[in-house]
Amino acid sequence: MLFMNSQKIHHFPVLKKEIVKMVKEKSSDEGKVVFIDCTLGLGGHSATIIPVLFGKVSRIFLIDKDRESLEIAANFLKQNISFGDRIKVDFVNTSFGQFFENFPNVGEDEFLIVLADLGISYYQLKYGVGFG
Repeated sequence: MLFMNSQKIHHFPVLKKEIVKMVKEKSSDEGKVVFIDCTLGLGGHSATIIPVLFGKVSRIFLIDKDRESLEIAANFLKQNISFGDRIKVDFVNTSFGQFFENFPNVGEDEFLIVLADLGISYYQLKYGVGFG
């Protein structure tokens, strides 16, 4: 559960079990995986996936176009996940289309796991945030 302006924010990621299963099956190379969450939102999917990738992932990009959502998710993830020194984590305030324009070589020598949750969240509707 997340909080915004003293109000509780609920975010329930869908297909969580299926995504974790696929990530476990596809991420076998230790230290050669780059995880990109193109639509970080409030961090629900990443909070579930990142611990599964420990020991396998070398870099994590967490992207959201909405600065406020990105800040909420960054605080939530930093409080709940110990990233350690071996994983480079970047919180990036941009759209995923612009991200790949600015980082064209990401994943050139690594295995990429790219997540894009293209559904709408309750947070976007209730708080009038909308989506780009």
